[in-house]
Amino acid sequence: MEENSNVNYRLPLLLALTLIIGLYLGNLLSAGSSDAQLSGGAAKYRKMQDIIEVLDKKYVDSLNGEELFEQTISDMLHKLDPHSNYIAAKDLAEMTESINGEFGGVGVRFFILRDTVCITNVIAFSPSAKAGLKSGDKIIEVNGKKIAKKKITNDKVMSLLKGKENTIVTVKIDRNGKQFTKE
Repeated sequence: MEENSNVNYRLPLLLALTLIIGLYLGNLLSAGSSDAQLSGGAAKYRKMQDIIEVLDKKYVDSLNGEELFEQTISDMLHKLDPHSNYIAAKDLAEMTESINGEFGGVGVRFFILRDTVCITNVIAFSPSAKAGLKSGDKIIEVNGKKIAKKKITNDKVMSLLKGKENTIVTVKIDRNGKQFTKE
């Protein structure tokens, strides 16, 4: 009977010791394989970095590394799933503004013709409609900053014309050769 009681406490002790040793060995083996995976992955990232460096040194046109990197991420996600999109941080802020309605604009649509911003449409009930702006008006200045006859992009014009809601934007307009200022 005494021999039976020795077996009763030795068996759980032996099982616990085996479990601890197994966990320890498993942890050692898995750490080694993940290091190997990381070093293989690092080699792939190094290849990408090498390609970018060669392009930067030898490519005929100048490159924007950040834009190239952002486009690569976008293409990779699209290749994996055509319904997935990558949104760069600069675009995310703009997208969040438009979704949450955190900005206000003057309420015009425009195009740039020969370095002049031409209003194509005034949105009903917008600040521009209330100020009396019309389709065909040319925007000469925004908040005292001359924009006519200067190289300017759509994005730059939009950033000048939008801001937090209830912000006052002053525009100088040319309508059929007559210039006037509106808020």
